[in-house]
Amino acid sequence: MASRDFDHFASRLLPFVKPLWPRLSVGALCVFASLGTSLLFPQALRVLIDDGIAAVDGTLHRLGLLLLALLVVQAGATFARHTIMKSAAHRLTAAVQGDVFGRLVAQDIAFFDEERVGELVARINSDTAELRRLFTPILPDLVQFGLMTMGAGALMLYTSPQLFAVVLLMCPLFLGSLWLLGRRVRARAAEVAEKHAEATSSAVELLAGIRVVRIHNQETREAGRFASSIAEVVKSQGRYARTTSQLETATAVASDGAIVATVWIGGALIAGDGLTQGALAGFVMYALLGVRASRLVALRWAAMLHVQGATSRLLSLAAREPRMSLEGGLVPEGVRGAIRFEDVSFRYPSRPDEPALRGVTLEIAPGERVAVVGPSGAGKSTLGRLLVRFYDPDSGRITLDGHDLSALDPRWLREQITLVPAEPFLFARSIADNIAFARPGASRREIEDAGRVAGVSAFAERLPGGYDTEVGDQGVHLSSGQRQRVALARAVLRGAKVIVLDEATSALDADTEAFVRQGLRSLPCSPTLVTVAHRLSTILDADRVILVDGGCVAASGTHAELVTGSEAYRELLSTQLDDRSLPQDEEARRTSRPAGVLGPSRTVVAERHGAVVAKRE
Repeated sequence: MASRDFDHFASRLLPFVKPLWPRLSVGALCVFASLGTSLLFPQALRVLIDDGIAAVDGTLHRLGLLLLALLVVQAGATFARHTIMKSAAHRLTAAVQGDVFGRLVAQDIAFFDEERVGELVARINSDTAELRRLFTPILPDLVQFGLMTMGAGALMLYTSPQLFAVVLLMCPLFLGSLWLLGRRVRARAAEVAEKHAEATSSAVELLAGIRVVRIHNQETREAGRFASSIAEVVKSQGRYARTTSQLETATAVASDGAIVATVWIGGALIAGDGLTQGALAGFVMYALLGVRASRLVALRWAAMLHVQGATSRLLSLAAREPRMSLEGGLVPEGVRGAIRFEDVSFRYPSRPDEPALRGVTLEIAPGERVAVVGPSGAGKSTLGRLLVRFYDPDSGRITLDGHDLSALDPRWLREQITLVPAEPFLFARSIADNIAFARPGASRREIEDAGRVAGVSAFAERLPGGYDTEVGDQGVHLSSGQRQRVALARAVLRGAKVIVLDEATSALDADTEAFVRQGLRSLPCSPTLVTVAHRLSTILDADRVILVDGGCVAASGTHAELVTGSEAYRELLSTQLDDRSLPQDEEARRTSRPAGVLGPSRTVVAERHGAVVAKRE
């Protein structure tokens, strides 16, 4: 099982290692050079003791110089090995980070519904740092000290078969410890990585929501929660430390025991003329080399298992294919903007037991302005998310100009349909950069023209930097309404044929909202406009109103038609719609009632809404 796990780990890592083969090959030569000099050194020392000291012809000096030369070669090879492998490690880390991030941004939206962003960031940062250890020093040391263990063993056998047999008696304890405890090291390392990622995710979430924390006076409580997460990390690290200590202790006992037994029995052999002093010195040197090498092999193997366990999740992300491709499919020549939902049902992957849409069928004509209304949780926003293919329907289909959305190229589709949410995300860049995010090649004039349509110029021109003003992290330097206007300008610059406004003007005052609606109507591309409405003025401005309730289309028609023909619509008007944009005389009639007297019934209010339409018409 362990072998299969390691093979799986190696196969996932191999694509990142292949481009580094030339560099790694040079590094391998340095490893072999360092290994060769290490194995020659005890032989040269044996000859120096047995032959050089007693010689009078300069042999001692020549052997001394040879030993110095071996040390110089070994130092140079070691320096080159470390330099080359560190360079390879940095390149590997960069390659993995780039690949994993590219995979992440290409994942389907459902993936991000189920994952915590902070944990993903932790994986990219901390787990790739673990991978860097493969080349500095894990893999080079495994190769060098593994071969050194075998080479030292062969030379020990050549020097003294009797003492070599003594060393072999300690091998079962050494290998058994490595096999048994090695598996536990891998499991403990995976646990440490998981706890660390959870703690990082908690910290990122806390800092991102610091304003909510502050307004509710929860600093101490949240800091305590983070401290608890860190405590869990420390506990898992303690378990990992105990396991690695057990491994180190067991291998140390086995290797040091072999040295003690070698000196003990070797001394007895010298006393019985079965071994020379030089041979014993050489054997002990090889034994010390072999013991040191074998202990380092055990430690590096444990480190390899640690990396394997700590990076298993990261490499899984690197291998994950998105369920929905970013490109590929039909690219029609022209777009009119006709939309059709045909018996569409949908459940969010993160909430499979709660239907969001149930058998929705509706048609929107090219250039039509549609207001979508309904109670909270009715499925209004889901319509827009399906239109931009954040998700695909569970059943039924959605078409654009008769083409099934799932058959269209996703990149092309999102150039034709754009979505503006109620809480838009702005990058920590300038106002102009945030608008140009929709079309990076846009000119400054196009950016500012889009800003004027969306009402951005009204506040941007008063700022010291104008459109070059930095908006701060997530647009914190702007108000909610200003952020919405920047997001609307982004949609205008996109030039899409279908614009979905998911309560995208909820933070705007009535006058600004009316200005923006007028700007959208005047766009030369005459886009199809689908608006999740929260104000009566938006409904009155629409060509048609669609009432969504319980994941179904409950009614469809003009405002006046629904007021007279739909009880559910009248109920919605009287309880949930924002009426700040009603004419002043109508609003005054609704609010000027004696204190303590109940207001008009819901039906009467709805009828008054209908009267507003009649008056305006």
